[in-house]
Amino acid sequence: MELTERIHEATKLRAEFRRNGKLRLEYLASMSRLLREHGIDVADDSLANMVPADIGELFAGGPPGAPRPAPKPPGGPRPAPGGPQ
Repeated sequence: MELTERIHEATKLRAEFRRNGKLRLEYLASMSRLLREHGIDVADDSLANMVPADIGELFAGGPPGAPRPAPKPPGGPRPAPGGPQ
């Protein structure tokens, strides 16, 4: 699935959570239970503000530690030596 499709799916899911409060509540309850089962403490405020997102939405250049493309040289051709600046 392409990045744009994944972002679209995450956007649809967030919209559904806004429309269906019970679904959002059940999602948060399941997340809370899962985190507790794994011994992960999360503050109530943090849990209440969790939303599904695609990693492409969070990291424009990819996840931390991912290889980065080589930087492009500054724009345009360089003037010939001794030519107009």
